[in-house]
Amino acid sequence: METIARNPANGIYAASPDYIHALEVRQPSRLLFVSGTMGLDQQGTAAADLEGQLELI
Repeated sequence: METIARNPANGIYAASPDYIHALEVRQPSRLLFVSGTMGLDQQGTAAADLEGQLELI
């Protein structure tokens, strides 16, 4: 099985060591797992908890 991280560079916040935007899995078929949107403030910082992130979405 081959896995490929998919992280677009333009128009979206950067990926981090513990977060990727999508993961492609190949062999025997091809699947794409897409992450959700994080709640980030104007500086690109996530809120401390889920409730705070949901307020930012």
